[in-house]
Amino acid sequence: MRLFCLAALPALKARQSGREPGVEAGEFGDFEQELSRFVRTDMARAGLETARHELARLAGDLEEALDLGRQRSSSMSTRSAERLSDSASPL
Repeated sequence: MRLFCLAALPALKARQSGREPGVEAGEFGDFEQELSRFVRTDMARAGLETARHELARLAGDLEEALDLGRQRSSSMSTRSAERLSDSASPL
């Protein structure tokens, strides 16, 4: 991890007047470049990893729901068959 020595107020004043921050802002330019790299690469990678985990979790939830639906369908089919069998039996 790198620490930057910068002065935010001179950097802000330079930007407000349409200039790039100069030496009076310390390492503000280096800080800005590193922050931009961090957002483009590290944060994007973390976001993708989070999305992958969420998709895997949702896939598991969907599989559980499908299994439950199959179990209910099978149970209903069995009960229907039993009712048909009972109604077809001679008294």
